[in-house]
Amino acid sequence: MNAVIKTYGKIDVLLYNAAAGRPGKPTTLSVDQLVEDFKISVAGALTSVKEVIPHMENGTILLTGGGLALHPYADYASLAIGKAGIRNLAYSLHQELSPKGIYVGTLTIKGFVQEGTYFSPENIANTFYSMYENQTETEIMFEEK
Repeated sequence: MNAVIKTYGKIDVLLYNAAAGRPGKPTTLSVDQLVEDFKISVAGALTSVKEVIPHMENGTILLTGGGLALHPYADYASLAIGKAGIRNLAYSLHQELSPKGIYVGTLTIKGFVQEGTYFSPENIANTFYSMYENQTETEIMFEEK
């Protein structure tokens, strides 16, 4: 990050797209496994945000969410908990940071990312870019209609 600050003087955008979630029903996961996945999915996002906000002036923070936050699936309990955490974090950060001129938004992807479908990486990237340009919604539901 020091190289970015030295070169550009500030950070304009953070896109956090990391997630962890091992397959398994809630009762098959150990507490340690759940906490490890949560650290990547949610605590990692918060750590990244805290690193960049001192270097942002009217910046943008975008977090990748998932439909499991809204409709959990027991076989992927850890991932669902992580996506629910990211959604909550996005709304909390938006409340805290928007008065400081920093836009926070989350894109809740309600499907499986796959090339050649509505959920293609290109369509998702275009939606993120639209969020960056418009900065109006805290959450966009990315779903096929």
